[in-house]
Amino acid sequence: MEPGRFTITTVKNNFRGRLYLHHSLGTQRVVVNTGNSGFGSIAINDWLVYDGLGSNKKVIARARGVQHNTLNTNTPFARWNITFYLEFENDGSRIDVRGQLNWPTEWTIIGGTGKFARAEGIIYADRVQESGGTNILELNIDGTCAPSTKKSP
Repeated sequence: MEPGRFTITTVKNNFRGRLYLHHSLGTQRVVVNTGNSGFGSIAINDWLVYDGLGSNKKVIARARGVQHNTLNTNTPFARWNITFYLEFENDGSRIDVRGQLNWPTEWTIIGGTGKFARAEGIIYADRVQESGGTNILELNIDGTCAPSTKKSP
């Protein structure tokens, strides 16, 4: 593009899919524990995300981020706010997510990188299985993005 020239084009890609997040206490670390109510507690997460539920499932992403409790009562999960990114194993593209850790719930897609640059949308999350300290959440993802054609230096 010539210096001083500005062109407006609108190119958006839709993306939709269903993934399965394994919300496990074994893949998170509480870094601040404030006692019985949990108010003010903070945990760091590195959860595995699979392409399905069966024995042939494959890890395709990780959900890495932080959760913090913002409700000053003894209500489990009611106000655990979460901010994380889904980082895809094949190319490192990310979807940035924010919401509350309860189910069923909706999480907001607030950005992304790589194939998901400038992503926005919604993720509907619901628990489909629970076993031994692991909740399996079905993530129904519906979003748009506008990836750049220019590569980073």
